[in-house]
Amino acid sequence: MSDPTEALTEAVQVISFIQSMYFDQEFQFASSSDEALFTTLFEASESNEFPIVKQDMIECYIRAPFEIQQDSCLTFHCRIHLSKKQDTLHLPFASNPWLTRDQHEILCNELKQTSQEEERASALLEKIQEIQALAEPMIMEAISKQQKCNKQSKPQGPIVMLRDWIWFPMIYTREKRGHIVDWAPKYGITGFLCPGKPGAMCLEGKEKDVVRFINDIKTVSWADIPASHRKMTSRWKQQMTCADIEQLDQHRLFEDMKEVTFDIHGQFANHNNLSMLQAWMTEKGCGEAFEHLFEYETQ
Repeated sequence: MSDPTEALTEAVQVISFIQSMYFDQEFQFASSSDEALFTTLFEASESNEFPIVKQDMIECYIRAPFEIQQDSCLTFHCRIHLSKKQDTLHLPFASNPWLTRDQHEILCNELKQTSQEEERASALLEKIQEIQALAEPMIMEAISKQQKCNKQSKPQGPIVMLRDWIWFPMIYTREKRGHIVDWAPKYGITGFLCPGKPGAMCLEGKEKDVVRFINDIKTVSWADIPASHRKMTSRWKQQMTCADIEQLDQHRLFEDMKEVTFDIHGQFANHNNLSMLQAWMTEKGCGEAFEHLFEYETQ
């Protein structure tokens, strides 16, 4: 495609179409710069007067949900090219931890069988749905194995529950945030992640699972981050001994693991409204934890 205006217009249409199919947490730009560029191009497309674009592509993540299993999804990394009629889909292994390596290889090989002959947005959607259909028996197998493992490992006697309140000087890389939210169910962890500068997180579950989860985030998800930047500080730990897993679940403050934000602002759109976060935590019955998380910021 030689006409840059036509290429940019088509790229905007592709992203807009995908956003209409996958919304809320199902679609996320890979970075704030990708989101800002799309906003600029979308506004420019209305007048068909595009600025000079130095970036070759816009990257995003698509979390395609499975209808057969609530809260389960297949995460794609998508690159929408701005100067040529080509889009690429990847299946990050770290973002789909329930896949075995053999299953991941099968799906990746199928992803390579792409065709750009049909309309661009439709081709992208059809490929996502095709891979998702192939992955359905895989997610059911993973769920079945997990349920069997849970039954076999059902603890006898007391269980120590840990609710760990963690503070970050900053956390806003979408991929790393996605790992925290996506991996948590596998470890039986509930809580929340509030990204930004500063950021905060609550993890609750069996003590050994919380410890293992934090270790895996640091050593696997954050393996490509310099050690000096892997900063997270436990500001408060709440422990309680439960008779069994049912009692532990009754003590949970959160039903699942989710990301929350409050009135994002600042030059780089990476600051939350801490007063709104405090009010939300108070409603959840954990207002005291806010003082522990942000004791230095509020002094």
